[in-house]
Amino acid sequence: MPKIALTDLRSTILQAVDSAAADFEKWTRNFWVTDYGAEGLIQTRIAERLYSLQENGANQKFAVGIEISISEAANRTLQRADNQKLETAAISGRSRPDICIWDQSGRVPYIVEVKRKWDTETAAQDIRRCGDFVRIFGGNHRIGAKAAFFAVVLHRGLRAGAEYFEPDDKEVQASLVDKARNALARQGHQPLKVSAFVSEARNFNFRPTWPADPASAMNHHQWLWRGAVIEVRRN
Repeated sequence: MPKIALTDLRSTILQAVDSAAADFEKWTRNFWVTDYGAEGLIQTRIAERLYSLQENGANQKFAVGIEISISEAANRTLQRADNQKLETAAISGRSRPDICIWDQSGRVPYIVEVKRKWDTETAAQDIRRCGDFVRIFGGNHRIGAKAAFFAVVLHRGLRAGAEYFEPDDKEVQASLVDKARNALARQGHQPLKVSAFVSEARNFNFRPTWPADPASAMNHHQWLWRGAVIEVRRN
């Protein structure tokens, strides 16, 4: 039986982002996941879906945790050489990624950082954490980092966000890759492989029989949202 592949992980993460955002919109009736503190819902949905991957006949077993530190998941103390590298990094052994995946041998191959919307500064910080995770803990390191994912909900409102939907998906994905590379650009570090994936654009499902502010009632037909995943790994 095949092991779980990177394509399985990123497609599962993307589907989970869409599922969580759609459910939030349905449950709240006229509210967006991007406007409210619903990252916990997205985290939980991703963790749940990732854990379920191993139930589909794959022979790869792993554990999934929310906000568990890398050193805790690996069940080991980091070495002095690691701590020296981490002094200037965006991540540390005590960092608690939104989602951490580990196996029985103490390897932590994957982490996921989650944001309910794209904010340039906080998105860049999470992407840098992803980059430092694979740079410092990848390769021959005993942590065994293979890839890190940044999952986010993109949306278009009245005044911003059109670039996440135009002119086509390939251009949007290329733009997200450029944003991620800019966040990762650091002199003296080896380049990393960055990929981006977006889901199908969705309209906001406005419910006129439920209370809503006047702006929502007038402009909801111009609003769009979609999930996105940026994958960072070594070349």
